[in-house]
Amino acid sequence: MPPPAARKLWEFALDEATFENGCLFSGDGSNHEPILDHIAPPDEPFNLQVPPEIASRYRMTAAPVPRGGVSFHHGHTLHQSSANTSDRFRRAAAIHYLRNDARLVDPKLAFDPSVAVA
Repeated sequence: MPPPAARKLWEFALDEATFENGCLFSGDGSNHEPILDHIAPPDEPFNLQVPPEIASRYRMTAAPVPRGGVSFHHGHTLHQSSANTSDRFRRAAAIHYLRNDARLVDPKLAFDPSVAVA
């Protein structure tokens, strides 16, 4: 298997991430797989998901993080967050380190350097 395009994914918890407010879950052992196919619901092009028949092969383990904590995971690790059923925010900042030859697979998700999120 070639080295992963995404080497490390870091998520800095600006708020505590708990089971109740939708902490991250990781697919046990999925980091040993190649990058898996993703789908997007028709009206949600940025909500990429692994098809259920693939995702169901992995036990998902909750990874709560305290405010100010950091979550790391391998670029091939299946990950998802659950619904926020609390009255608290679940904010985080993410950093993805990629190889210089990494390319986006889906042109709908093309990088536009003129767009900034405030």
